[in-house]
Amino acid sequence: MKKLIVFICLLIVSIGVSATTYYVSTTGSDSNPGTNISEWLTLNKATSTAVAGDIVIFKSGVYSYTYSGGTMADMVRSGTSDAYITYRSQTPHGAILDGGNSASFCMSVSGSYLNIEGFEIRWFAATAIATPYGSTNSYVNLRGLWIHDCGRVCIAEGSEGYQTGRGATYFHNLSHVIVERCTFNDIGRLSPAEGCSTATGMLAFDHALYLSGCSYFTIQNNVFYNINRGFALQLYGETFTDDHISFINNTCVDGNPQHPAGHVILWSNVSNILIADNIFKGHGYYAIQIFQDGYSSSNVIVRNNTTFGGNGILYFATTLTGVTISNNYTYTNPLFVGESVKNYALQSTSPCIGAGYNTGITTDFLNNPRIGAIDIGAYEYQNGVVTTYYNSSVSATATKNNCGSGYNGSIVTYTVPANTYSSTVSQLTADNLAIADVNSNKQAYANSVGSCTLIYSGGHGAIVNKNNVPLTRNNKAITR
Repeated sequence: MKKLIVFICLLIVSIGVSATTYYVSTTGSDSNPGTNISEWLTLNKATSTAVAGDIVIFKSGVYSYTYSGGTMADMVRSGTSDAYITYRSQTPHGAILDGGNSASFCMSVSGSYLNIEGFEIRWFAATAIATPYGSTNSYVNLRGLWIHDCGRVCIAEGSEGYQTGRGATYFHNLSHVIVERCTFNDIGRLSPAEGCSTATGMLAFDHALYLSGCSYFTIQNNVFYNINRGFALQLYGETFTDDHISFINNTCVDGNPQHPAGHVILWSNVSNILIADNIFKGHGYYAIQIFQDGYSSSNVIVRNNTTFGGNGILYFATTLTGVTISNNYTYTNPLFVGESVKNYALQSTSPCIGAGYNTGITTDFLNNPRIGAIDIGAYEYQNGVVTTYYNSSVSATATKNNCGSGYNGSIVTYTVPANTYSSTVSQLTADNLAIADVNSNKQAYANSVGSCTLIYSGGHGAIVNKNNVPLTRNNKAITR
C-alpha cells in the first residue's frame, strides 16, 4: 500500500500544473466558464479564480467600476517562479479599466509571480495599483500599461495627512519588479489652475511610481508626462531602505514645476541606486533631489542623463555622501520628433543618440532593439531602419460542437505557427495578431476536422466520422 501511495504522489508531481487560458469581455458573465466564446465579465472574477500558470485575456472594451469597497480587484493569488499568473489585454490598451473617478483603487496586489500587461487604467480616485501596507510579496511585472488621470480629485493639501498620496502606483515592501514600456500621465490632485481653489501651495505627494522599503526594482523604457503634483519616481520611508533600484532609459517631460525635484526624489535610506540614460525635460528647478537630512545613501550613481529646463540635474541641501554624479548633459534639448502630440522619439540630430551608459538594456519603449551605443531616453533612434517582428507559435483547443444529438465531439488543437504574422510596431502586436487568429478560427476548425462519437446507452461509444487532417494552420506570413 505504501508503495502505491508513493507511486500516486510521484505521478501527481510528474503531471505538474495544468495551465488554463481564460477570457474576459464586457459582454460576458461571471457565471460563465471563462472560455473564448463564454467569457467572464469582471477583473475580480479573474483574480479570484486564476492559479499558477493561468493566462487571463481581456478583450477590448471599457470595464467600469461597479463594486463596493473601493477596489476593482484584490490580487491575492500567486503564481510560482516557473508559472506566473498573467493578466493581459488582448490588444495593447484595448481593455480599459475605468474607475469613474470614484473607485479608490484598480488593483490591490498582495500576490507574487504576476504579469500585468497591456491595460489602459484610468480615473481611479486614489491609486491605480498598490500593495497593501505590510505585505511581503515579490516578482511582479508591469508591462505595456497606460495609466493616466488617477488621483484627479480636489482635496486640500494636508487634509489627509502629510504622507497620503493619490497617484498611479504605491508599492511598499515589494521586491523583484520590472516596470517597462509603460506610459504614465496626468497624475495627481487638481490644482487651482484646474478649478480646485482649496489645493493651494506646493503639492508633492502624488506620484507615478511611489516606492517605500522596496528592493530589486527595474524601471526602464517608460514615458512620464504631466506628473506635476508629485514625481515620476519617489523613494520614501522614515525607517525603510530602498535597495537595488534602477531607473534607466526613461523619458520624463513636464514634471513638477514647484518643487526642487522635478521628476525624481530620493527621500529615504537608499543603497545601490542607478539613475542613468534618462531624459528630464520641463521642470521648474532640478530634475532630481537626493535628501540626506537624517537619511543615508550608499552606492548611488547618477550618470548620462539629459536635462533641459530648470537649473540642472541634481539638487541637494548638504554635501552629498555615497553619491557619484558623472557624464550628465544639462541644458541640452533632446529634440523630440513631435512633443506637441506626445511623440518623444528622437530626431536624427538629437544629442541623446549614442550618448548613453551601457546598462545592458537591449530594447526600447516600442520593443525595438537597441543597436550599438545606447541612446538616452525611452526611444532608441532607428536611423530609418524598420524592424519586423514575427509571432511566436500559438495554440488553443476547441471541442467540435456540430455533431448533433447523441454524439460527443472530439477536442481539436488549432495552431498558428510561428512567423505566420508580422508587425513593424512590436513583438506584442505580432503575437496578438496570432492570438486573434486562434480566437476567431479555432471553433470553425474543430467543427471542420474533428470527429463525432456515438454515445450508447451502455456508456460505450463509436467514432462515426473521421477527418484525418493535420491539426495546424499552414499559411503564408501576413503583415499588419
